[in-house]
Amino acid sequence: ERNKIEMDKLKIILRVVTFCIIGIILFWILQNIFIPKTEYTTIIKEFYEEPKDSLDILFMGDSSIYRGISPMQLWKEYGYAGYDFSSPAQKTWDQYYCLEEALQYQKPKLVVINAESLFDSKPMKNGYQRHLFDNMKFGKNKIKALRDPQGNISTSRQLSFVMPLLRFHDRWKELTEDDFAGTFGQAYHNNEVFKGCWLGKTTKAYKAPKNPKKQQNNLITQNAEKYLDKIKELCDKNNIELMILFPPTPKNWSEEKNTSVQRWADTNNVKFLDANKSSEKLKINWKTDTSDGGTHLNVKGAQKFTEFVGKFINSNYDIPNHKNEKNYQSWNEELVKYEEFLNKKQ
Repeated sequence: ERNKIEMDKLKIILRVVTFCIIGIILFWILQNIFIPKTEYTTIIKEFYEEPKDSLDILFMGDSSIYRGISPMQLWKEYGYAGYDFSSPAQKTWDQYYCLEEALQYQKPKLVVINAESLFDSKPMKNGYQRHLFDNMKFGKNKIKALRDPQGNISTSRQLSFVMPLLRFHDRWKELTEDDFAGTFGQAYHNNEVFKGCWLGKTTKAYKAPKNPKKQQNNLITQNAEKYLDKIKELCDKNNIELMILFPPTPKNWSEEKNTSVQRWADTNNVKFLDANKSSEKLKINWKTDTSDGGTHLNVKGAQKFTEFVGKFINSNYDIPNHKNEKNYQSWNEELVKYEEFLNKKQ
């Protein structure tokens, strides 16, 4: 009789455990369906699909990175395996946690971060945080990022980032075929995104204002410098070279900003490339090379900027050429799709 009671208890426990496992699996599947699929979903989630320890360069930052640096062009010209692990309005502290996240899957030789974020002390807006954290894998690093006071994310919102289904459960009316493409956690593949780079083909000229606003903050902010130091420490710990890049911009640059970044770079023995100080070499035409009036580069501008950055990397860092390696043949296949996209009329 006693053995029968114990067996009955064991059966109940097994049923409860099985029920919980099935519930978790269903919750995970539904969550992947209900999270909105955007270009940003592709940028973040496709990173996790890259073969482990296959990337040599990580470009990190905001939209001026993923709209301006084309890893596929670097592959074509140099055989470099790079990725734009970036998201809208990404701050320096977000870049630090993104780097921690990336190092769980890759062993890059070079990390390139965007200098523009060093002058901003405000956390990302909620919508921008969604683009990054809704698509980042669940784990200890994601929890650390969400709990960091610098992000100013309340406890209730932290929970919704961990379980986005709580926020998006009522999207069932607007679900499309694209939403089911990510059912089992794989990336939603957007045909305009290549290795994290989202290329735009529209053109809208930049018009210089008659009375341009003076830059509000021309010094690296204290909290940004704190995380910049942490990024440097993390790179040193993992034998990674760090590079700071100031993308071309007619709106957010100043001589004082350049001086502030250069001072930190010199102190920490880090190379700093400012595209705005070398405009004669870059040759960006703000009438034809921007997609939205000077905020972002279009595909023409991105090609020029990527060529400029590629030459600098090739001259200053020892990054391997993987073009003829068997394990990288998928990159050559992706290059065919990339060039088809470039040649396709809008």
